[in-house]
Amino acid sequence: MSAHVIETNEDISKDIFEEEKNLFEVESNALYQKVIGSKGLQTIPSKNLTIINKNDSIKTKVTQITNLLRSQTEPLLIAGKSNAISKMLTISELLKSTIRNDHPTVRLKQYNKLTKQSSLHNPNYKQTNKTVKQRNNVDNFMNDAGIHGHKIYQLPILYILFVPKEDSSLELSGWSHQDN
Repeated sequence: MSAHVIETNEDISKDIFEEEKNLFEVESNALYQKVIGSKGLQTIPSKNLTIINKNDSIKTKVTQITNLLRSQTEPLLIAGKSNAISKMLTISELLKSTIRNDHPTVRLKQYNKLTKQSSLHNPNYKQTNKTVKQRNNVDNFMNDAGIHGHKIYQLPILYILFVPKEDSSLELSGWSHQDN
């Protein structure tokens, strides 16, 4: 007798969410490797990529990134998607202020890139009752299929690249420079 496992709509929704999260991390890492690859470096430490989530602690991230920037000379990429972008901007501004005040010898250039990622999840879906929210979000997701397939949301992604001032060997076409 073979055991057939039937995935529930909630399981399918969670799987899709995890796949999109992993895709974002892989694409962010690939972008960082492309930027660093323009310098001719072969090995790229993944610690130089920080992904900001909406539930991250601002203080912890600022401290973590400040320590990274003080201890190395390689560029650092910070990535945020959708609802996490506002937190990411707060972290980057606090980071610049902290470095300016506490570590005046560290000089940075900042480059920004805004892109988008297609998603089957609506990050702005809100409802008051959590159990109803979970059920309705999954039901809405499954009912969205309609005639033309599932609704696709375009989620913004912001990348901020902090580069040491003395490093000018990067090719950053498609990135905007921001004076600090």
